[in-house]
Amino acid sequence: MKKGILFIFLAVSFLVVTTMTATAGDRLNPGNALMPGQHLLSQNRIYTLSLQKDGNIVLRKAESLKSKKKHILWTSGTSGKVSKLLMQQDGNLVLYHDNKAKWSTETNGHSGAYFVLQNDGNAVVYSKNNKPLWSTNTAQ
Repeated sequence: MKKGILFIFLAVSFLVVTTMTATAGDRLNPGNALMPGQHLLSQNRIYTLSLQKDGNIVLRKAESLKSKKKHILWTSGTSGKVSKLLMQQDGNLVLYHDNKAKWSTETNGHSGAYFVLQNDGNAVVYSKNNKPLWSTNTAQ
């Protein structure tokens, strides 16, 4: 019995720690969200797009794969409490706090659109037909 309880405790602890430091890969598909403290990581591992706990969305470039020093390329300019950055089913990428939109890409009306952090440093909302709808215009 004690081993079973210990196993459950360790499994739950692992899930909590993993969720707190989670990345979502390089994209948000419809219905996917970033929570404060989470980030996207480009496939080449050079660029990160973070939803900071202070409410700002920040895109950074690492000096190198081994360096922890990063340069800011773009920010949403938002601040305050936030709940999530959601890639909605309607194609709009929206930053929410308590179900109130604080910022968006204004790309609604494109069901099936997705958001990706590319290897060139550009973060883009693409239509389901892979046409760009919005971007940070930060390609390097």
